[in-house]
Amino acid sequence: CPALMRPDLKATARSLKAKIDTVINPKVKSSAPATNHLCAASLGNESHLRKVQTICSVIEKAIEHSQIVKITSQKDPERQSEAIYPYALAYRPIDWYLIGYSPRIKDFEGFRLSQTCQISLTDQSFQRDEAFSIREFFDSHWGMKGGEDTLVKVRFTGEAALEVMETNYHPREKVIKVGEKECIYTVTVKGTDEILRWILGFGPEAEVLVPSSLKEQIEKMAKSLERLYSKDARKILNQTAVLRRD
Repeated sequence: CPALMRPDLKATARSLKAKIDTVINPKVKSSAPATNHLCAASLGNESHLRKVQTICSVIEKAIEHSQIVKITSQKDPERQSEAIYPYALAYRPIDWYLIGYSPRIKDFEGFRLSQTCQISLTDQSFQRDEAFSIREFFDSHWGMKGGEDTLVKVRFTGEAALEVMETNYHPREKVIKVGEKECIYTVTVKGTDEILRWILGFGPEAEVLVPSSLKEQIEKMAKSLERLYSKDARKILNQTAVLRRD
C-alpha cells in the first residue's frame, strides 16, 4: 500500500491494517500469495512492488496538491519525457496505472507504472478539471489509450459468438443475438488500437463491420501475415525438395 510510505498517512494505514487483521481468516492471513490455491494473482517481483509503492506515494501527493509530474519512459522514444496532470491511480491487471491529462495529446490517458517508467514531481501546479470522472474514463475507453470517439461494430460467429454473448467485456457494450452461433457486438470507445488487439484474438470468427478504417487496418495486417507465412511455407517446401534430391 503506497500509504505506508507516507509519513502523513502511514499511521492511519497501519491502524486500518490492524483492524482488517482482526477479522480476516487466519488461514488467508498466514498463506503466501504464491501458494494460495483459492485466489491467485500476478503481483510481480518484490523489487518491482517496492518501486511501484514508492512511485504511487509520489503520485498520491501530486494528485492531492494538483502538482504536475514528469513521466520518463525508456520503451517509447517518442515520449521519453512528458508532463502529465495527475488525476487518479488505478490497478488493472497486471499493473498500476496513472490516469492523467496529457497536454501533448490534449486528452486523458492511462500510463502504466512499469519497471521502465520513472516519475518525478515538478514545481508547477495545474487547475484540476472538476468534471473529470474515473468511472466515465473507464466507460469511454477500451483500455488506457485515448483517441476519437469511435463506433465499433463486429459480427461474431461460431465459438467466438458464444463467448461474447456469455461474457461482459465493456460497461457500454450492446450484444444482439442474430443466430444460434452468431451475434452483433456494438460499442463506442475512444480510439481503436486496443480494441483491435481484442478483435484479432478471435481470428476469422470476428468480422469488423464498422468503422471502415478499422476494417482496412485488419485487411492490411491479414495480407502481411499471408505474405509472411507464405514465404516461410515456400522456404520449407524448397528445403524439403533439396533434401529429397540429395
